[in-house]
Amino acid sequence: MADSACGPEQWKNLVNEIGIGRSGLMKPTAYDTAWLARVPAEHDPNVPAFPEALDWLRRTQWPDGSWGAEIEYVHDRVISTLAAILALAEWGKDGEDARRVERGLQYVWEKADQLKHEQETIGFEVILPTFLKKCRELGLALPQSAFERYEKMRDEKLAKIPPDRLYSRDTTLAFSLEFMGDDFNVKEAGCLQESDGSVAVSPSATAYLLTKWPDNAAARRYIAEVARAYGGKAPQMFPPDIFETSWSLWNLLLAGIEGCDQWFAQHVGDLKALWDKGKGTSSSSSFSVVNADDSAMVFRVLRWTGLDPDPGPLYQFEREDYFICHLFERNPSTSANIHVLEALKWVDGSSTDKVLGWLRSVRVDGSYWIDKWHISPYYPTAHAIIALIGIDHDLARSAVQWILDTQRPDGGWGYCDGVTAEETAYCLQALGLYNRYVEPVDKEVMARGREKLLACKEEMPPLWIGKCLYTPVRVVQSAIYSALALTRP
Repeated sequence: MADSACGPEQWKNLVNEIGIGRSGLMKPTAYDTAWLARVPAEHDPNVPAFPEALDWLRRTQWPDGSWGAEIEYVHDRVISTLAAILALAEWGKDGEDARRVERGLQYVWEKADQLKHEQETIGFEVILPTFLKKCRELGLALPQSAFERYEKMRDEKLAKIPPDRLYSRDTTLAFSLEFMGDDFNVKEAGCLQESDGSVAVSPSATAYLLTKWPDNAAARRYIAEVARAYGGKAPQMFPPDIFETSWSLWNLLLAGIEGCDQWFAQHVGDLKALWDKGKGTSSSSSFSVVNADDSAMVFRVLRWTGLDPDPGPLYQFEREDYFICHLFERNPSTSANIHVLEALKWVDGSSTDKVLGWLRSVRVDGSYWIDKWHISPYYPTAHAIIALIGIDHDLARSAVQWILDTQRPDGGWGYCDGVTAEETAYCLQALGLYNRYVEPVDKEVMARGREKLLACKEEMPPLWIGKCLYTPVRVVQSAIYSALALTRP
């Protein structure tokens, strides 16, 4: 099958679409759109500011009564369903909305016990208790006993945050501001917003702020821009410009696409300017909170393009046994450590050995890795193989074998309900580079995978873990382009 649809012109178009200061592109989510739907109109608090968001929720309820991503991940479906239920209960006027609410409640009852088998979505442990309280106030019955453990987890999480930083834009808790529910204090919220008017570049957190502070002009401008950009819907993050730019460049650089350096020059210069501030980087140029994951990716892109950035900002995340991704997090991120490993290999032997030791200790069945930012183990495992090339081929070899062993009969890869283009792309990236730099990989395996990827490259269900599942469209597209380039016959 020809792959002219993924050639140099498409790569160049993608590079022209990304960039610092751009809006970025993510698929809209039911969770954030439900919060958008709850924002009251500026001049009439008795009507919704974005009725089109309510209409979208009405159209996108799944047959089983839930809302959320195409692939059923119970944390995503439960938190998205509760958000949609509350929006419809607040503004719904007819019996159809009442039936939608009832079907959503039934889904939560049926699935609540399955939550313990999954990794939580971001902020789930602090947001869920607030949603449950609101449902009780509205007389909406839910299986409270099935959720008791989240009250304890909420207390543990909040205990990590100094009380004077609950209303600070300098902690990740701001991203989940809606956890405050009716306890929000407008008088203490003056330092919460970013320069663009958002709360932590989160449409849902900012929409929540407007439900408590409806005359906040900056927040209203931000949320109106989100609604305009997404046609009355909302994504998980707006804008994700550093994340989108650095990950996309990393994917394309990985493939060594000929002649691409000239396309990247402006983006690399912008990333260097951010890095030279000496603080590390965030996922967005509008977000105050830096993290190890985005910092490592930016650092790696800069080194890959021939620059010599100072690794100093990465060490703020270093701990005794591993690197944290964010301050005050409950548990470390595997992929963040993998990206730090790739950034610092051949730069800092001591940190490299530390992360290698930690990665050995957290492997599943001695073969692969799971992560808290992605529901598929193919994402961290493929990135681990890439990071391990040149420093630990034995550790990489077992992961490569796991990928080979789990290829599906149609040639693709998928951990949940079926093959996805994104997961197939990650596996082909890892196999292509391992084949190039370490030892041969069966050509038939890569050929079948490539053929399947070409056939399904437009299918990008949400796999990334935020407050719900989401898809960073251009990041996934760049991984697909990279995989096809790396496996071209």
